[in-house]
Amino acid sequence: MGGNCSTHPNNPAVALCERCGDFVCRVCRTAVDGKMLCPPCFELLHARGGLTFVQRHFQLPLYALIFSVCAILTTWACLGLAFVPVSLYFGIAALKEINRRPDLPGRKVAVWSIVLSGVSVVLGIGFWVAFGFLIWMLENGTKR
Repeated sequence: MGGNCSTHPNNPAVALCERCGDFVCRVCRTAVDGKMLCPPCFELLHARGGLTFVQRHFQLPLYALIFSVCAILTTWACLGLAFVPVSLYFGIAALKEINRRPDLPGRKVAVWSIVLSGVSVVLGIGFWVAFGFLIWMLENGTKR
């Protein structure tokens, strides 16, 4: 940015306050409703009631968990394998978004959805190997 923070003169500025135009460092920057504010402007607007917060729910981790549970529940059928890529997609997308915006919730849920997807794959392979082995045993047992 070329300047130093107006509150912390030893810190380099990373943004400008969108209300007053002061330089803001990483420590001071406050993002509210898509706007970057310095601490004094944030405090002033908050005290006056000029800030409205819109709470948006971050649903990707939940979607990932739902699809991974569906994958485990339908492992015995071929349907489980259809749910795994969707679960992995939502889980990885959630983790990427959480890494980009650490204030978002759901990191553990996203990680667990990825783990459960892996468990579903292992269970599915195990089921079909066991099923194939059972068929092989039945075929070889009747030939004697």
